Amino acid sequence: MRRIVEDPQFTEQVRQLGGARRIDVALDTIMDGLMRDPEGFARFDSEHFSFRYAKTVLIGKIAALTVVFVLDQDGNVFLKQIEENVPF
Repeated sequence: MRRIVEDPQFTEQVRQLGGARRIDVALDTIMDGLMRDPEGFARFDSEHFSFRYAKTVLIGKIAALTVVFVLDQDGNVFLKQIEENVPF
């Protein structure tokens, strides 16, 4: 069974965004997608590193979010970073 693991940095960023209860609605859809098909999310590759990311849209008062994650060889998901998408 696939595991989803939060890095300490991710956990702290969730706290800074108001805590899991505040952004849970937005994260629910991402977490569901990560359990089903994490390879289906957008991927960034360079010669130095690679990662995948998922984006949400604005939901009520919850800002749009970007979640950055990596996969290990067993398909486990490691959540690395979360941030609000601030419009320019």
